[in-house]
Amino acid sequence: MNSRIKYILNILLPTLFIWILGYCISKQYNTPITQIILLPIFTVILYYIFIFFHEFMHFITARMLNIEVKGFCCKQINIYIYNNRYSITLKKTSSTSYDGCTYIKCDMIKNENDLINFRNKILLVSLSAPITNYLVTLILLYLNYSNNYQNILIYISIIISIILTVSATIGDIYTTYQYMTNRDFLINMLLDTDIISNSYNHSDAKEYLQKELIKSINILKNKKINTNDRYKLIGYKKLLYLCIIGEIKELDLELFINMKNKILSFGENSKLSNLDEVLKSNILVYSVLFYKFILKQPLEGEKLKEFCFKNKLIKKSDIKVLNNIKTLNDIDMEEKI
Repeated sequence: MNSRIKYILNILLPTLFIWILGYCISKQYNTPITQIILLPIFTVILYYIFIFFHEFMHFITARMLNIEVKGFCCKQINIYIYNNRYSITLKKTSSTSYDGCTYIKCDMIKNENDLINFRNKILLVSLSAPITNYLVTLILLYLNYSNNYQNILIYISIIISIILTVSATIGDIYTTYQYMTNRDFLINMLLDTDIISNSYNHSDAKEYLQKELIKSINILKNKKINTNDRYKLIGYKKLLYLCIIGEIKELDLELFINMKNKILSFGENSKLSNLDEVLKSNILVYSVLFYKFILKQPLEGEKLKEFCFKNKLIKKSDIKVLNNIKTLNDIDMEEKI
């Protein structure tokens, strides 16, 4: 499907749904036709408000726990903090793959005790927003059933609040569970927090986290991959990225060749046939860049790129990025890929 048509449909279909929903409930609230027409705009505004409030709760909780916070984002709206001054910037595309994100800098992590202590802080930060979402939903439900506050906007707010509360519960509580039970996931996410918040170059945790990441990845060298190793593969992607941008000086060549071949061999009969296609595509893109910039073997990189293009192993969005990368200076942050 043409990307422009897809973009139009992504706007048109939700708008039609909101108009139909608004028309169906308008009689109950005696809603003027102008409000129904403007309902999609009100819905978008309310959606942004709820996401902003959700991320703001993460932000406030982190500040209360004395965690350094660089800011937070709500879709394309970014709020940064520098020297206790706030700035707001707008971007054409979202800063992350999430609807919202809080930019946190890791505490100093030098050993396992430091890691556990910071993990416990992050657990509270993760849980604070969904708990608040539940409270907001309950308040809106009370207002809706109160005769003094019955309004179509309250009704729409309840729907949005319930949707975001459910998604936040699934997202944040699942993340909290992984923090508690999956050390690889925890290491990866903490490295992510420093990279996304632009704190990586002066992170007090990266040395320990990188060392633990390399330990975890080396376990995969001679081991058959199964579906439980997905977070190790995410770690391998991060290891390749950090190596390419020069933060890790060398990567075991045997490990690189081994992992590249394993990724290429994932097929329908593989134990990892359900591997996230985005993750697979990312690793192959980084492998091409690793050949080009680290091993200084551009011809091998081109062969791998052509093989991936021919067999549709790299996603279209990644193909565009890969074709645009000419030098190391073009690789400025992980979200480009």
